[in-house]
Amino acid sequence: MKSKLMVEIPAFAKANAKWIAVVALCSVVLIAGATVPSALQNLESRRDMEKLTGDVMRAVVAGELEQAYAALKANVTLPPEEIDAGMRSTLMQRNAQFDARYGPAVGFELIGSKKLGDSLWRFTYVEQRELQPLIWTFQFYSSGEGWVMHEFGWSPQTAALYLQN
Repeated sequence: MKSKLMVEIPAFAKANAKWIAVVALCSVVLIAGATVPSALQNLESRRDMEKLTGDVMRAVVAGELEQAYAALKANVTLPPEEIDAGMRSTLMQRNAQFDARYGPAVGFELIGSKKLGDSLWRFTYVEQRELQPLIWTFQFYSSGEGWVMHEFGWSPQTAALYLQN
């Protein structure tokens, strides 16, 4: 007789499996990057970081995700293959069901910027959609030779924002 391992999946996990998978994949993409691309461009100021993140958000809202991720490649410490994998995942998620749940994009807003010490800076944006918001975060690191993005991601979870900002 073979015994079968039966695991009960909580209702919350069943209802949110798609978003748990998205957050997990984004986390893997963000955490896994350990090498620095050779063409990495250091940004010199807060203005440069805001311009880059604003350009990315404009492309996202316009539905030009390939353009948004291409802009990130030159400024993030993750390997290009991981950026491409993140883009493919985002493109798969943003389908007709996604639009039915969140509605079309109607704009974006920089809702927070926080500098920690002399080496970390986070920018938080809301991607304004007709029905529900999405949160984008971009985190930068400086070792004294300019700023590079070391993490970025998006999520439908807004509750953590009230603890961050």
